[in-house]
Amino acid sequence: MSDPTLEPGDVVALRLDAPGFVSRATRAYAPGLVGVVSARPGFVTGNSFDAEEQADPALATRRNEARRAGDQEAAQRDTVELMEQRAAQLRPVALRGQVPVKVDGVYGRIAPGDPLTSSPTPGHAMAMTGPGQGIGIALEAWKGTGPGQILAFINPGYFGARGSSATEPGPTGEPDLASVAGIETSGERPSATQVLAETETGAACPRDPLRSRSTAVAEYHPVSERFEEGDVLVADPARPGLLRLGRIDADAMVVGIVTNEPGVGLGSGAERIPEPGSDTGPPHEAHAAVALMGTVPCKADAGYGSIRVGDLLTASPTPGHAMRAVDPRPGTVVAKALEPLDAGTGTIRVLVLLR
Repeated sequence: MSDPTLEPGDVVALRLDAPGFVSRATRAYAPGLVGVVSARPGFVTGNSFDAEEQADPALATRRNEARRAGDQEAAQRDTVELMEQRAAQLRPVALRGQVPVKVDGVYGRIAPGDPLTSSPTPGHAMAMTGPGQGIGIALEAWKGTGPGQILAFINPGYFGARGSSATEPGPTGEPDLASVAGIETSGERPSATQVLAETETGAACPRDPLRSRSTAVAEYHPVSERFEEGDVLVADPARPGLLRLGRIDADAMVVGIVTNEPGVGLGSGAERIPEPGSDTGPPHEAHAAVALMGTVPCKADAGYGSIRVGDLLTASPTPGHAMRAVDPRPGTVVAKALEPLDAGTGTIRVLVLLR
């Protein structure tokens, strides 16, 4: 980070004059768009001891010298100060997932499903009106003529023209994020002989490293209709903030695939589910674990072309099913097939690959 005033919701881009740093995006379709500053990230990478040392190299050197001298009290004080400096200098930037993002309606209204990019208002997004670098798609509408905040699905990359909404968006709730869940451990500290095994060459290797239940990384999203494992989901233009089954050929609103066994589950947002009997939505609405990456089962329809291993897949007109991408336009690909399907409908293993 190079700007200590960065705050949650800010759209950020790489500093071309300072490699490794980011700052608020200050122009439309800014080059080097990275993501959005997050207030409560579900999963954080890069938060290492190196980050502490880079926050203040001189203080890190002093801390290391205190450790070597056996002065643990001084080393601990320096470590606390380094952690405080790291927190002041670094910001968690969402690279993928559901987060609140600042928007400015002066550049046009935003509908659910619209691709978003940076705007001339520093740190704010706007709906894309043409192809270019974007940060993701809107999950909620913004009809105001000035700054505001909406929930968006962050997935930086190249996007086509602005999407369209078939119906007027409904009421929205407040965004919510929660912590990582889904990794299983025994809770007991294993011995060295339990963790390490000796190979034929005498080298030590992990006997049973920490594993999650599956390889899928998923985020929990509310869905506006009934769903099953393997369903392809897209943003619901009629219900801002919710998803629905895909049923449009190569829908650019595609978000991911329902999985019953996520290895890592991000978020919850339980308060966004309407209570039974309320007038904000049907009582059967529930959250689905939507795989954003990893290997999962996926419903597919080969009626639009036989699927071969390695084929890119998009949403199909068959509700909740994927099909072979004949013309894989940016923003429409949801996965890569790991198994074939010659004809009819079925379920195949795929590698979730949003792009």
